Amino acid sequence: MNYPEDKELKEGKMDWGREYLLKQEAELYPTVEQFIKSMEDTDLTKSQLIEIWNKAQEQVAEQPLIEEAKKYETAEEFASNTNIIPESARVWIKSKFSDDGGYTDFPIIRKEENITLYQGGSEDVRQFWTPNKKYASQFGEVKEKTGTFYQVDNGNRMTDVYVDAKQQLTDIYNKAHNLSIETL
Repeated sequence: MNYPEDKELKEGKMDWGREYLLKQEAELYPTVEQFIKSMEDTDLTKSQLIEIWNKAQEQVAEQPLIEEAKKYETAEEFASNTNIIPESARVWIKSKFSDDGGYTDFPIIRKEENITLYQGGSEDVRQFWTPNKKYASQFGEVKEKTGTFYQVDNGNRMTDVYVDAKQQLTDIYNKAHNLSIETL
């Protein structure tokens, strides 16, 4: 039997079996604070426990969408036919200070269909869409797109921000069918 490699957590290594059991445990706690308190005698750091809890909650929230995605032959078919709206959207955020970045989950406020939005940036740095073309132009060349989007709360109080619904649902479809960028 092939076992997954040990996971590299931010603070150090953890074997896959222990992480699996801890994620199951973390699913039982509605808040990260409760999970951390339940683990006060552990050798893990607070940041490791937070990371495990976040992963566990992400799996629980996505599960209905993952099950729905398994019913479809293609990502296109899934994105076109599902009425389930994810609770959060995973977006790559590029650091303002370096070439690094990371994924962050933002709560979805609502789904908007047939809306025209704008996105400013360069080919390698594009993140959010907005109905405000002038605002988008601050970030570089502006792209325009009409379609279905999820409005998200990323803390921006200057304009409403959106993510592409089709891309979010395609990512969930790929996860449901164990597809990665390497296998596509």
